[in-house]
Amino acid sequence: LGAVAVIERGCPHIDVQQEFVAEEKSRLLGRKVLPESKPTYDRMKREYNLADYILVPSNYSRDSFIAKGFSPEKVIRVPLCNEKPVAPPESPPALDKFTVLTIGGEFYRKGLYYLLKAWEMLGLKDAELVVKGDVPKEFEYLRRIPGTRFITDHLSIPDLVRLYQNCHVVAVPSVEEGFGMVTVEGLAAGVPVIVTENVGAADILEDGKDGFIVPIRSPESIAEKIKFLYDNPDVVRKMGEAALQKAREYSHGAFTNRMIETYTQMVS
Repeated sequence: LGAVAVIERGCPHIDVQQEFVAEEKSRLLGRKVLPESKPTYDRMKREYNLADYILVPSNYSRDSFIAKGFSPEKVIRVPLCNEKPVAPPESPPALDKFTVLTIGGEFYRKGLYYLLKAWEMLGLKDAELVVKGDVPKEFEYLRRIPGTRFITDHLSIPDLVRLYQNCHVVAVPSVEEGFGMVTVEGLAAGVPVIVTENVGAADILEDGKDGFIVPIRSPESIAEKIKFLYDNPDVVRKMGEAALQKAREYSHGAFTNRMIETYTQMVS
């Protein structure tokens, strides 16, 4: 029709994503798991080829397309914004426990296993890991790790916002994550975030200033950063202030301006 066709892809190339998930399942289940193949995935790959541009939210996602042979000029990065009305509480919450929050429903892709193993290694007193999500039946034993609280019910947006407002740290331990909206939401709540190098939103963090970036599949690294923040409440406050400042760069308005600029360049 003569129009510029753009695919907006929030995650990496579908093959890269499925390969990572299959690899993760194979590692944790101790048996070979093959990447899923669906007609939907075949259609997605045809659309990738037909599009003039592919819009992605992170360098991690962009690199996955380039690794699959796409031209760097075709794959354009525009970071996402905070989509939920997350903000710091009006006054600091009176928490009686050092609280780490993680939110994610896909156990294998979200790296929840490694965060739970890190928490088990630490054995912190007066501390709680709040998990908005669940574990497969094969890993039911992880629910018994002391100091963990699982929330499996559906939560309203205000309830989710309160979770962010009642924690000291947000953890995003994913082994594969195109962006990781939870990262920006944690920043917007004014708390430091711990992400892996495969979380696309690592692009927007300054390691050691508003959060920490750790290797994937490394409970030891996750535990080290959690313990550092547990031992240094003043650092938590300082990093939280930097996190809030960073979040302002990823508001709805800032995202809209970035998208307008990007699409203007595409069609010109």
